[in-house]
Amino acid sequence: MKRTAKVSVTHPGGNASKGSLRYSITIPPVMMQGLGITPEDRDITITFENDKIIIEKGENEMEIKKFTGIKRAVGTFNNWQGHAEIMMDVNTGETWCNVFNGPGEYIDYHGGHVHRLESKAAVRMEERDYKTSMAKMLKAASDWMKP
Repeated sequence: MKRTAKVSVTHPGGNASKGSLRYSITIPPVMMQGLGITPEDRDITITFENDKIIIEKGENEMEIKKFTGIKRAVGTFNNWQGHAEIMMDVNTGETWCNVFNGPGEYIDYHGGHVHRLESKAAVRMEERDYKTSMAKMLKAASDWMKP
């Protein structure tokens, strides 16, 4: 499918630098629907190569939406100065943090669908302040969720 369209050129205003321009296009709904874009899932990837602009459905953003609780789990993990584990149920994408009073404590999950994304034992003083990042946990969660 091919359509001809005009590019809209405006001055962005606000804190934009003097003389800056904003370029935008309107893409026909049938094309966006063909990509699987919905009002709830609007993430796209735009690539410029070989003098062409390529618009694709945003893969990474779609995967992130499958996960729930990562931000809270990372916050709990980073604020706990003891033994902690970030866990994820790969069937549901639910993510959480377990905190423990001692290094030998753990929760045994049966069924093989709950996996540890990160842990810290905090046996030594330098371990208790170990922190993880959202980016690291999203990467770990994405790796477990891949088919």
